[in-house]
Amino acid sequence: MLGYGRLARMSTDVDLSGPYVPSTMDWVRDQVETYERTGGREANTLRDSGIPVIIVTMRGRSSGAVRKIALMRVEHEGEYALVASMGGAPTNPGWYHNLVADPVNVMIQDGPEPFAVSVREVTGHERAAWWERAVEVFPTYAEYEAKTDRVIPVLVASPRTGAGGAGASDDPDSVSVRIEATPETCYEIVADVTQMGRLSPECTGGRWIGRTKEPVVGARFVGFNRRGWVRWATVNRIVTAEPGREFAFETGGSATRWRFRFEPDGDATIVTESREPVKDRPLPARVFSKFLLGGTDEHDDEMREGMRATLERLRELAESSS
Repeated sequence: MLGYGRLARMSTDVDLSGPYVPSTMDWVRDQVETYERTGGREANTLRDSGIPVIIVTMRGRSSGAVRKIALMRVEHEGEYALVASMGGAPTNPGWYHNLVADPVNVMIQDGPEPFAVSVREVTGHERAAWWERAVEVFPTYAEYEAKTDRVIPVLVASPRTGAGGAGASDDPDSVSVRIEATPETCYEIVADVTQMGRLSPECTGGRWIGRTKEPVVGARFVGFNRRGWVRWATVNRIVTAEPGREFAFETGGSATRWRFRFEPDGDATIVTESREPVKDRPLPARVFSKFLLGGTDEHDDEMREGMRATLERLRELAESSS
């Protein structure tokens, strides 16, 4: 488990106010209560299997209530895999939808005290590596995978540091909206980078560069941006392109990953846009923000508002074309 010294430096700054609604399953409710009451000294394994568990606290997507579950402890270098296996059932568990809808207001308890984390779903090679670790901890995951037609989602929870600074943060900004359109329709609009100006209040458009001129992993494009009289361009690389599921790209100049996730919700889609640093923000980007965009904090606030505006524009386009 994580050492006490490290826990002391982690953040507990999350918004998990509101009523707590325990699980309807008695054994889950009792395990969570005992684990929290004893600081993890008791009820810290999957029943009598001896396999350690962690407690994950989140907000319910529909109810807004605080929900808690016990999940297998799959830890690697301070991060945790949250495997949405549901015993190999044909659908994803409810807690998976909760975390996708609000990946920031989440806490994990792995020992005496809980700490704040940010959650992201992993794909490709990264998912494969985490899946291997998960199966090593709990081999039955392989049996669950064999009995279901769905790809079992793997989310990774990263501890959030308590003190801010000039470096990278573990806390991604995230905004979600429900759109009355299919995931495929929403994805098609977002992945058309040449028409980015239809969505973003700051980006006026995009253009492919290099030989690849379609939204696939590794393709690059230039984004053209405007804020008042200031004009600038960014070079971006697509890192995830899963039609109807997820689209993500990284902006080189600001070392930022922009990600769109598309989650079916009946006849509609929950679309989540998030932004997070992939490394410390480069000095030129900090200087540019400070002197031309009104300051780093001010521009970050504008970007958060911009994500909300982007999803509202996406809603208008997707619903009008459905």
